[in-house]
Amino acid sequence: MMCTTPVGIETEWPLPQPCREKLATMLQYVNPRIGTGKRGNCLIGPSLPFGTVRLGPDIAFPQPNSGYRPGKALIGFSHTRMSGTGGAGRYGNIRVMPFVGKPRELSGPPYITFPATDRNWSRPTEEHAEVGYYRCRFPFGVEAELSATAHVGVHRYTFGPPSNVGANAEPVRILVDFSALLQAGVAPAGQVPYCEDWEMEGHCVGSWVQFHSSYVMVGASTFHGGWGHFERYTVYYYIRTREAFQQVIVANESGFIDSETSILASRHRLEGNSHLRAVLTFPPPSGHLIAPSSTQQVHLEVGISFNSIDEACHFVETESRCQSIEQIRDEAQAAWMPYLSLVHVEQGGTHDEKALLGTSLLRLFTMPTEVSPSPAPTRHFTDIACLWDSIRNANSLQHLIAPEYSADLMNSLLYTAEKTGWLPDADIAGHFAYQQSGCCAEILFSEAARKGVPGVDYHRALAACVRNAETPSPDPTRFGRYLEDYETLGYLTTRVPKGCVSRHLEYTYQDWCIARLAELLGEAEIAARFDGKARRLWNLWNDEAKCFLPRHPDGSWVPGVTPAHHNWDGWNDPYSYESSLGYWSYATLHDIPGLIQRHGGPEAFDATLHDFLTRNDKTEKETRMHLPHLHACVGNPRRTAGYIRRSLATRYANSPDGMPDDEDMGCHSAYYICNAVGLYPLYGQTTYSLVPPLFERTTLRYGATGRSLIILRSGNGPHILGATVNDQELSGTLVEHEQIAQGGTLHLYT
Repeated sequence: MMCTTPVGIETEWPLPQPCREKLATMLQYVNPRIGTGKRGNCLIGPSLPFGTVRLGPDIAFPQPNSGYRPGKALIGFSHTRMSGTGGAGRYGNIRVMPFVGKPRELSGPPYITFPATDRNWSRPTEEHAEVGYYRCRFPFGVEAELSATAHVGVHRYTFGPPSNVGANAEPVRILVDFSALLQAGVAPAGQVPYCEDWEMEGHCVGSWVQFHSSYVMVGASTFHGGWGHFERYTVYYYIRTREAFQQVIVANESGFIDSETSILASRHRLEGNSHLRAVLTFPPPSGHLIAPSSTQQVHLEVGISFNSIDEACHFVETESRCQSIEQIRDEAQAAWMPYLSLVHVEQGGTHDEKALLGTSLLRLFTMPTEVSPSPAPTRHFTDIACLWDSIRNANSLQHLIAPEYSADLMNSLLYTAEKTGWLPDADIAGHFAYQQSGCCAEILFSEAARKGVPGVDYHRALAACVRNAETPSPDPTRFGRYLEDYETLGYLTTRVPKGCVSRHLEYTYQDWCIARLAELLGEAEIAARFDGKARRLWNLWNDEAKCFLPRHPDGSWVPGVTPAHHNWDGWNDPYSYESSLGYWSYATLHDIPGLIQRHGGPEAFDATLHDFLTRNDKTEKETRMHLPHLHACVGNPRRTAGYIRRSLATRYANSPDGMPDDEDMGCHSAYYICNAVGLYPLYGQTTYSLVPPLFERTTLRYGATGRSLIILRSGNGPHILGATVNDQELSGTLVEHEQIAQGGTLHLYT
């Protein structure tokens, strides 16, 4: 197989290009191992910003959505996966595993596999990960190296002499599992689950492969299931090897297909349902057995598309182009450098703090997945999982430092809304996915418009938000709302099957955001209508409990429910989603004065909140992350600073176990970044809360605008004693977006 001569490509820079040395400074601190342990579900393998291919190692069942846990044996390297999400398994498609020796034949599906006889057979003896590159070494003498372009996984396997064999090594082989996918064990496929279809594990429902030569195989595999929905999606692939494989063995769920060499000669389409895999055998150099001291390499390029085989082939021909793994890694790092320079630490901070910041920047732009057809008038995204997560802070940070991406995301949402009639809150594998409240796109559009993010037709956005909020939905678990009781009684009742209180709170906030967008656009009637709906917030407030509590349709309170109520599986709780009612009772950002009043005034509210956070100190969860900053809203930023400093120091670390929860589409990354630089956004608002930065000098670059904000810290105290924006003194620790929108200098004195 002849490779075309690699041609140089221009790196697309989304912002003015300063010297590469300066852009690269945060790159050196990125540690992909952070958050790959017990929590986080973060990727250790290579990917590009918003790339389709997220290549990485997979452990044996049960697998997290990342596929990987440190210290576990590996079963191969798959090309698609979510980043930082939990729940039922999703993706993990087209898995490749190198091995030596005879493949092991089984008496039932999958009939053929690698020659493992114990779970430690493929536990890596060493691993290395950096931006755009992963390497590990197996005890059977194989070194695996991975890199990736946006749509191509690039593999290099070096087969050396195993340490546990005799004088003659076996031929080298590659197992390709075309039906592979990750399964977290939440609700095993094919069994009656305890949960709904949006939580069911996925499985393969059909696949086929065709061998075009001793170098090329193409095909497609269709799956359904995984977190979010049970809809089908198809992965098309084009696999090219640089070395010719000599023999092929193929098996499906019924047994072996054809014989070893006739497959290559026939070019027949070989099919399977739940199982389809092949073992490729590569001859030793010069047709002889490998000497014990020699090595042999096998290279693969695996193009992935959700549209067609032709597109997958196009990606291999135009993106990877038979380049070396080092060239692909360098191009991947060049693609990441503009994003890793959007927040630039110039002075202060420890190595670990910089590692957490740099790695958080990487994660902030890993998802969603761009699936724009080429050419396309606008970028289009899937794997938005979910706005419910990212809206808490990640989208707010992106409005500031990556407004071009924010506009592209919003335009993609509008495209989906106009195509389907509904705005998505979660869009996975090209389908609407489970909606954890209402649609947080309404918050996204409103905040972006009020912050002046350009490139979006906000009149179109307002129309989509109003339609989404007021049109009866045939399936409010995936789009639209539960409207009947909300519109007739003014609150969501226990007739809503899950999270009736938390959904009610979020509906009212989304309505307030729609009102603010309408107000900005001069649509007074819409603004007044939705302001009225936003005031429904207090219809579930129980003044005796000082908490929002569930009510029946007849208006009576559900007996025995307390602020501490929360089921162990919070995603299935009838009243509140993923947090207790006590936590949710501070989710009133559209009427903080009303909440303060109902607690007896600023001092009483401050004391109550402090007591609550002392007893419930895990605020590193999407809907809770703003709680410490509420102290600043009543003039006690010292408590805010104390909580945040303790949170960053004790809940995050430069290690595999260095995250307190799932990363969730940039939510934890933005939490760390914003608090670490001292500028935390209140989601859906135009206000930021200031806390003492970890760094003495940090620059935030505002995308391609040419503007930037320098954040300076003077002193090393635990609290902010004073602050200026462009030499104008602030009266407290809250700053409005318009004060920093043009950039300049924010000086914090501690």
